[in-house]
Amino acid sequence: MSDSKNKKAQIGETITWVVATIIIVVILILSLYTTSLLAQTKKIASYKYERESDLLMEKSLFSYFLAEDETTKAFIYDWLREQEFNADLEDKFEELGET
Repeated sequence: MSDSKNKKAQIGETITWVVATIIIVVILILSLYTTSLLAQTKKIASYKYERESDLLMEKSLFSYFLAEDETTKAFIYDWLREQEFNADLEDKFEELGET
């Protein structure tokens, strides 16, 4: 008789876990679907490109300020003026304290 009670308890507990697992999976699927919908409305790629472009300009400006001879500085400055950056080159020069 006690063996029958143990089986019923195991079945009841198993059903509880199966139902709980199904509910968790459904919630996860809904959250992934919602996240994918939100991701389609935002443009992250352009921001990433803009930031990479600005980082390139900042690193180039640091190399400009670290250059010791005027020929190298002139070369770097001319190269920077030819590039298309999202931030204004002259503003960055002012921001770093040199015009």
